[in-house]
Amino acid sequence: MTHPWLYPLVFLPFTVIDHHKSYITIGVGLLSMKDVDSYKWLLEQFMKAHSDKQPLLVLTDQDTTLKQVVESVFSQSKHRLCMWLIMKKLPKKKRFNKLVWHMYIERPIFERSCELLMKESNLEDEKWFKDIYENKKAWVPAYFNDFARCELMKTTSRSESINSFFNTYSETESFFLNFMMNYDAAIKKQCYTQRELDHKTNGPKYSWRSPHMIEQHAAKVYTSKVELKYDEKEDVISVKYQLLRDRFDEEDEEVTKLVNEVFLNVETALDIVRHDKQKLACLAEKTEFLLNEVKSNCSSEKPITNSDILEKHYDVTILEEVEIFVPEVQHNKGSRKKRLIGEVEKAVMNAQMKTRKCSLCGKREPHSRRSCQSIFNAQN
Repeated sequence: MTHPWLYPLVFLPFTVIDHHKSYITIGVGLLSMKDVDSYKWLLEQFMKAHSDKQPLLVLTDQDTTLKQVVESVFSQSKHRLCMWLIMKKLPKKKRFNKLVWHMYIERPIFERSCELLMKESNLEDEKWFKDIYENKKAWVPAYFNDFARCELMKTTSRSESINSFFNTYSETESFFLNFMMNYDAAIKKQCYTQRELDHKTNGPKYSWRSPHMIEQHAAKVYTSKVELKYDEKEDVISVKYQLLRDRFDEEDEEVTKLVNEVFLNVETALDIVRHDKQKLACLAEKTEFLLNEVKSNCSSEKPITNSDILEKHYDVTILEEVEIFVPEVQHNKGSRKKRLIGEVEKAVMNAQMKTRKCSLCGKREPHSRRSCQSIFNAQN
C-alpha cells in the first residue's frame, strides 16, 4: 500500500483477527525500499516490539522476497499464500474449486484426484501450473486442516480491507505529521469499535430460541458478532452437548476417514465422466452392481433409520403403538354467530350472482315474477 506523500515510503500494516472475527492493526511499518534487508529489519523490529513472540500463521501474497524473509525471521510460524490470487489463474476453475477448497479432504486423496484432473485438463506440461502444484503445501487447505482456526485466514482480502480503511484517513501529498495524526485517529476508531463489540458481548445476553442446552452453552462461548450456530469442535462445545454429525454415528476416526474417502471417490469419478454419456452409463451400471452386492452382504443388519437417530439424540423411546391421540373437536350448544354483512358487500355479492331473465318485465335482474317491481307499480 503506497501513499503518494511528499516522502516516497511504503505503508505496511500488520493485520490480525480478534475474537470478534474483526481485523485489528497491531503494528505498521514505513519502508523506502521493498528488498530483503528492509523486510528483514521490519520483521525483526516487529518481533522486538512483541517480546520476540512469533505469530502462529503468516498470510502473504506470492512475493518471493517477502516469502524468503518470512521463512528466515519467523522460523516457528507457518507461512501461507493467498488462495484467491492462485485460484484466479487456473482455467476451468469449477473443477478445481470443488477439490481445492475442500478443507477436510485427506492429503493422499487430494493428490490423487488432482493428478487425474491435471491429466484430463492437459496441465501436466504447463510450467506455471507445475510450480503452483509443487508449492501446494503453502496454500491448499488440505495441508492446514491440522492447524487451529485455519479456516479464518485463506486469502489476503482482510489486508485489502485494512488498506481501504486507512485510505479513508489518509491525504495525498501530506506531511509526515499529518499522516501520524490521521493514523492515530484510525487506530482510535479500531479501539472504539472493539470496545463497542465487547460491550455488546458483556451486555444483554442472547435470547434463546430453543430449550436445548447446546444453544445455551453456545451463547456463553460465542461473542455477539459471531453468528450463533452449533459447532462440532470439541474445544468449543462440550462433549456432552455435541450433536450427531451424521446418520452413520461413527466413534472411530478411521471410520470417518473411510466414509469421506468413499464419498470423494464417487464424486471425483462422476466429475470425470460427466460429459461422456457412454462412460457415465457404464459408471451407473457399476455403482448399481456394487450397491446390490453390498445390500446382499449386509441384509442381516438392521439399517439405521431416522427414528433411531432421534431416539439416541433426545434419549427417548418411540412407542410402536400409539395410545394417546389428538382429541376430537366438540361443538357446544347453540348456533355459531355469523358476522353482519354490510350493504356494500351485499351489492357486490348480488352483482356477482348469476341472474335469470324475469318473465314479467323481461330484464335480467336478481328478482322473479312474484317479486318484480313492475307488479307493485301497476297496482299503485
